Amino acid sequence: MIRVRILSQLTTLGAASLVLPVLAGCTETTQDETDATESANTEAAAGSGVLSLQGFTVNYRSTSGGDEFLRVGEKMTVAIDFLGTVQLVAGTDQDLARELRGDAQKLGIELQLVYTRGDGTTAQAAAVPVTWGPGGGGLTAGKSAEFVIPDGVKRLKLELVASYTKAGVPQKTTILERNSIGGREHVVYGAFLPNKLALFDTLGAQRRTRLVEGGAVLNGSMVTLAVTDWRLDTVIEKSSLDLQVGEQQSGGRFGPAIVPAFGVVEYEVSAAVSTDDGATFQPLVLAKNARPEVLPGAAFTRFTYEGQAPINAVAGPNLKVAFHVRAFLKVPDFGIINPRFAPGSRVLLKDVWDNNGGQNYALPIARP
Repeated sequence: MIRVRILSQLTTLGAASLVLPVLAGCTETTQDETDATESANTEAAAGSGVLSLQGFTVNYRSTSGGDEFLRVGEKMTVAIDFLGTVQLVAGTDQDLARELRGDAQKLGIELQLVYTRGDGTTAQAAAVPVTWGPGGGGLTAGKSAEFVIPDGVKRLKLELVASYTKAGVPQKTTILERNSIGGREHVVYGAFLPNKLALFDTLGAQRRTRLVEGGAVLNGSMVTLAVTDWRLDTVIEKSSLDLQVGEQQSGGRFGPAIVPAFGVVEYEVSAAVSTDDGATFQPLVLAKNARPEVLPGAAFTRFTYEGQAPINAVAGPNLKVAFHVRAFLKVPDFGIINPRFAPGSRVLLKDVWDNNGGQNYALPIARP
């Protein structure tokens, strides 16, 4: 029997909430939810993708049937709209805009790339040319030459540099930074192999499990378990909960009025983890991450709960996981009329397990 110690400190509440011997979600089972690809390498999940300048944001889209994540080894291009790019370059100079619109060859564009490696150092890649040609609807569009994200890169930052002539004088200017374009920097996955990230999120109302780097969890590595806020909302059926804590006074166009007052939901999340295919389970407390990189482009209100678990060099064949979710109603400290709860209190609303219907979630473990 293999016993693996999870490197985490349990709070008193977290430890008390994990009564592992009696959990239905941590019993030996014959059916698991397994998300695997043919290879344990990130390159197996990396295909091809495009970064498109759309309005004032650079957005990523997979062109090989992939998901929303960039990975090392991915073959990339950058696409831009000609007329929109002209407007970003010319700004309020209508004479320049008119001249550039009349001949696309008068506007040269090149892509500059800066890579941040896993150790935090940066490197600027050689400039990548962008060429104009026919696009959708017969409109002129620009497309860069293909480039491949190198191994060991954790961030990709891009800039478009425009070259043109104004009043007979050659000009060169940045486009993205100068116009405060969002999405200039993107997170890349695979820089920290053999360590990987297991993402537990939702697709609509369906719960899903993904190893972002692809393949299997690897022996002798660390795996980060990340549970998204929407996944937690689904687990506790948040829309069915009564969050009213009393009433409050509100001023409107028709004068003051008494309206319902609501609290907010706060979570405590922990996990039971097995690296010996369910023979033993160990507790792991997950901490809130208010700025998760795994939610690219998400609003600041979104979050994840994350924790790291070590994978023994001889562990296997599956990493089994069950999540313990406690949802609390946080009551405001003041301003509540006819309160249902004490001001500032936290009221336990729901205490549930997310454990694949009692079967536990399972990810394959393989040798690197």
